[in-house]
Amino acid sequence: MALAKQILTELQEQSIRDNREYCGLIGRDLQGRLVVTEAVRGSRARCRYPDPPSGTVLVASYHTHGAFLSDYDNEVPSAIDVQTEMMSGTRGYIATPGGRFWMIDGPTGTARLICDAKCLPWDPRYRSWIAGTVKSRYSYYDLVRRQEYR
Repeated sequence: MALAKQILTELQEQSIRDNREYCGLIGRDLQGRLVVTEAVRGSRARCRYPDPPSGTVLVASYHTHGAFLSDYDNEVPSAIDVQTEMMSGTRGYIATPGGRFWMIDGPTGTARLICDAKCLPWDPRYRSWIAGTVKSRYSYYDLVRRQEYR
């Protein structure tokens, strides 16, 4: 978790400036050491993860959510973010424009807020009243329902 937070802290300013998601993977090499892929630049709302290096066992993914957009629910993980981790059976770490740090637990299909707004670098355009209420935990189905109405 500390490694993911460090990576996302380093990516956050560029992600906000470019208004693009950046994503990558964390794995273990054949010697059991943690390895991190270089971050890939995505679009405003999507990022295609790179292939893990040969011989690497996938442990987690990481990605940013770009700049603050008043018409996009990017202060919480998307249902697709949770679904992706459920399919891989791994964890995912997300940085939001408001500076939130999330952990998705793929095996349980839940997202948990690790630290709240402004704990990571954040977009100065972020407005909490536009982002709305952000709970500290969501299931996949909670996020599907939340995002149906956005």
